[in-house]
Amino acid sequence: MENSLFKIVSNQGGSIHLCRIQPSDAWSICDFVVSNEQRLISFFPETRAQNLTPELSKIFTELKCKEFNAPGKEAMVMELYEKYKN
Repeated sequence: MENSLFKIVSNQGGSIHLCRIQPSDAWSICDFVVSNEQRLISFFPETRAQNLTPELSKIFTELKCKEFNAPGKEAMVMELYEKYKN
């Protein structure tokens, strides 16, 4: 994975990658938030509100990408990808 920052390999051959958020992730983030809206409302209400539509998620991902690359960044948004050995 080209945008992988960190990789954890399990003793069963699988791995989990910690990756920077990308603008192309907007649709999958929106889908995740809408599918898990009730679970997210208690713990991530602002993130939930910023990703309820594909257009909002596009704005969110673009903003977070800019923030990630800014000097003195205070927070980062990452994705976890699980990859199993075939």
